[in-house]
Amino acid sequence: MKKRFTLNEEQQKELRQCPHIRAVSARMVQYTADFKRHTLVERGKGIPPRIIFKQAGIPCYFNPDYAADRINDWRRIAEKYGAEHFDNDTRGQVGTTTLLRHMDEKRAYASMSDAEKITYLEARTEALEHIARRFGLPPSIHKAHSSRRRKK
Repeated sequence: MKKRFTLNEEQQKELRQCPHIRAVSARMVQYTADFKRHTLVERGKGIPPRIIFKQAGIPCYFNPDYAADRINDWRRIAEKYGAEHFDNDTRGQVGTTTLLRHMDEKRAYASMSDAEKITYLEARTEALEHIARRFGLPPSIHKAHSSRRRKK
């Protein structure tokens, strides 16, 4: 398990001076969308991650693999959702992973055949009904509607 970094006030102040950094706290550094895209282009040219960060004027207070780890994270996100995803500010909202999972689900649903959509929706409804029964939640309108359909 990697040890988390903690930035002191002086380090935070220095990082805040960098134009490629949006926000800094003791345990978090947020980079601008333009910088993320720039690093992916530079990395594609074969420039090592630490050199990219150094050329951008970002001091390395972190572990030796920090720059490479960040660029790999950004590369995976760009490959899966496109580089324009970096423009979405999702901190403090529904979690990024939740948003990304929802986007995956929408794409998968759009590519399903009608029969697959029906099977998927029935399974999802059963799972939600099970959760409702398990936690003693009141029955939904959909449950009443779907139980009428099954009797036919």
